Amino acid sequence: MNPTGRTLLLLGALMVAALVSGAALWWIRRRLLRQQGGARATGPALTLGEIRAMRDRGDIDEQEFQNLRAAALAAWGAGDARPEDRPETRDRSPDG
Repeated sequence: MNPTGRTLLLLGALMVAALVSGAALWWIRRRLLRQQGGARATGPALTLGEIRAMRDRGDIDEQEFQNLRAAALAAWGAGDARPEDRPETRDRSPDG
């Protein structure tokens, strides 16, 4: 087999190994959450307050904050967000 063929075969094997490992980790995580009662399995992994604290500490940048915030709101449904978390009310000035 030529070097290009070997490389492609190795890359394919690595991709399959990554997919199998990911599936195994997902299955293990689901099983552990189910055993623990799954309290957080249906909601976002972080609360909006935790995400804000991470941003304020500098652990994440503004773009990461926005992505995590959007994911958290989507996990609970945008209608469940507090008024200050809704984009249309958050950035308004007092004189409106």
